[in-house]
Amino acid sequence: MIDQKTLGRVHTLKAMRFLCSVGLAICWGCMTVDASEIPESFRVLGTTVPADKQNPPTHGFTEKMPATHMDPYQPSADETARGYVVYAKSYLSEVYPRTTPQLSQVTASLSGFSAHGEIEPITFSIYALEDLSDVSVSVSDLKGPDGSTISSHNLDVRAVRSWPKRVWENPPVNEYLMTPWFLEKLDNYTIPGASSRRFWTNLRVPPTAKAGTYRGVITVEIGNRAGYELTLTFEVLDIELMNAPVKQAIIYHMHDDLNEKPYLPFRWERHYHRVAVNLKAHGFNAVFIMLPVAFQGRMQDGKAVFDLEPLAPFVDECNALGIDVIFNMTLEWVLPGTGPSDDYGVNIRGFVDSWLARGWKLPILSYGDESDASDRWKHYIRHLEISKKAVPEAQTYTTIVYPWNTDIFEPHLDIRAHALLDDRVVEPTQKAARELWQYSGSHGGAQIARFYRGIWGYRFGLKGLSDWVYFTVYHKDAFLDDLAGGASAGGPNHRCFVVPTESGPLPSPRLEGIREGAKDRRYLYTLDELIKTTRVAGNDKLAKLADAAQQHIDQHLDPLRKLPRYEKNGEFPHKIVSERITDPAYFDRLRLGCAMHIRKLQEALK
Repeated sequence: MIDQKTLGRVHTLKAMRFLCSVGLAICWGCMTVDASEIPESFRVLGTTVPADKQNPPTHGFTEKMPATHMDPYQPSADETARGYVVYAKSYLSEVYPRTTPQLSQVTASLSGFSAHGEIEPITFSIYALEDLSDVSVSVSDLKGPDGSTISSHNLDVRAVRSWPKRVWENPPVNEYLMTPWFLEKLDNYTIPGASSRRFWTNLRVPPTAKAGTYRGVITVEIGNRAGYELTLTFEVLDIELMNAPVKQAIIYHMHDDLNEKPYLPFRWERHYHRVAVNLKAHGFNAVFIMLPVAFQGRMQDGKAVFDLEPLAPFVDECNALGIDVIFNMTLEWVLPGTGPSDDYGVNIRGFVDSWLARGWKLPILSYGDESDASDRWKHYIRHLEISKKAVPEAQTYTTIVYPWNTDIFEPHLDIRAHALLDDRVVEPTQKAARELWQYSGSHGGAQIARFYRGIWGYRFGLKGLSDWVYFTVYHKDAFLDDLAGGASAGGPNHRCFVVPTESGPLPSPRLEGIREGAKDRRYLYTLDELIKTTRVAGNDKLAKLADAAQQHIDQHLDPLRKLPRYEKNGEFPHKIVSERITDPAYFDRLRLGCAMHIRKLQEALK
């Protein structure tokens, strides 16, 4: 039972959250708090979808039951009196509204670990035995070694919102699944009886946090019912991670995808700033601007000159944050179709010169999309050839669907971004000394997103990984209705990793999984580099440490050794391999073991 003192603290935290959201400073006891104390990666996020969009129609579709644990739960007497059960499972395992807890998952304690400067997810779920309203969750400061503290402002508490999402099958079926879709932030939540709701806390470890064990309390308050406290134990690791030389990218539509008129910018204030900060916070260091806003060019002194000011609100932010840009040069309404010159090479050179004149980093130039699957593939080869002659200093890029087409864009393609990775891709790309990337690998839940961005990319030495798409929608007048178009639509209305709102993007569990995979790649890269450095030292004791570290990596690569070949209309090879990892704890064992060996090697090399 929560006492009045604790209850008062919870209400005070709610008031602080509101005042910080509107940018006001307040005084709590002797501590002054303002919005600037909340990390910007949290401040840029939205809260929830508009009130009039909260209950999308189901269009007469039939609900499909999820593949989750739904056996009846037998509550204890205390749980029955309380009216709910608190349980926890790996955030990589989905919790649906129909998920029921297992006795082994019921808990009053949570734990996590991270290196400095990282964001780490901590989740738990509430299973309601009867209808619950006025549910709130707050987190205390975390107290660490020698009086050190991680302030509660470094913990962003949200709840996972499930939504009717269309079941995508061929041939189409008129079914939907209540799918965990986005993370919303409210003062109070409701949980219908006989259903589950997951609460998701992202903990940002300040770069200056002292290494060691930190402890705090997560408090659940539910109206006038008995509350619940979970102890939180968090370990800040005493290691330094390196930045892996890998492009973690996503395909992005810069234009307002909610506007029926094409190629217009989003009208929401600071929208592009919020997008760029959100990308950086989720591990992205590259973005593919597939569809920009409209811009124009002209001829001046025999050169093509482009007014790129319409792109500046987003590209300026990306450059400031160190996010590289891949730009779609196959825009028929600009390049080459209605560019200012009849010479395609002049247009390309002029575009790049206009880009560089703004102080922006040289972009990667993309031509076509899934170019080998288009009857225009020879057209794109010509584009690539002209591009390499006009701007030899810029890398060229295209996406390739089929493994057997990996070489068809030689000799003018620098980056091969494949959808389907097997042995027909890896060895020929290495032989041609080209960069190998992959795209569209995170479709599914958080676990495959983490797998794809981390250990999978590491296994094949991928220089870049991308996904389609940050956000896009087909029925713009019903952008939160994934079933829009009814049975005749044939596919979902949404393709997205976030839900855009005027107050900022709403992240998804899949987006969180991408960040965690990018972090895994940093752990693996750091350990790799330390192993190399240690072996160069020629010291027997150091060699044994390096051998043990390599053995840890090799053990976790075992499920990825055998790579299946893609068969036409078959399953993605990386998805087949990902399903060999059935225990989500594999990922924490991989990372924690890497951290242990990193620390040993860093200490030994001092």
